Amino acid sequence: YYTEEGANRFLDYFSDAENFEEDVFYGAFDVNGELAGVIGATNGLSHIIAFYVRKKFMKKGVGKALFNRLSEDSENSYVTVNASPYAVGIYEKLGFIEAGETQDDEGKIYTPMMCVFHR
Repeated sequence: YYTEEGANRFLDYFSDAENFEEDVFYGAFDVNGELAGVIGATNGLSHIIAFYVRKKFMKKGVGKALFNRLSEDSENSYVTVNASPYAVGIYEKLGFIEAGETQDDEGKIYTPMMCVFHR
């Protein structure tokens, strides 16, 4: 869903650990210690910057559990994400709505979305 330029920008960003010094990441592991999924957020847990579940763990509640943990720990009333075209439907299942038009930021295509936490 990214152009080559967009994919390279994405990889460059995630390859530099300094970009994540103030971010929070949660991991989900199976009983053998294998990483099943990860979610990361910035700005005091108000914006999701990474959300991935390994294919073999998809549709088993891993993503929902990771998102629920983030929402429980957040002191915010909502969370935002810039969803890739692939992920829009997944975020909608978690309660997100579109919060703007789909963007093309130098090859990184995303739809701004948000989810209000109902506590």
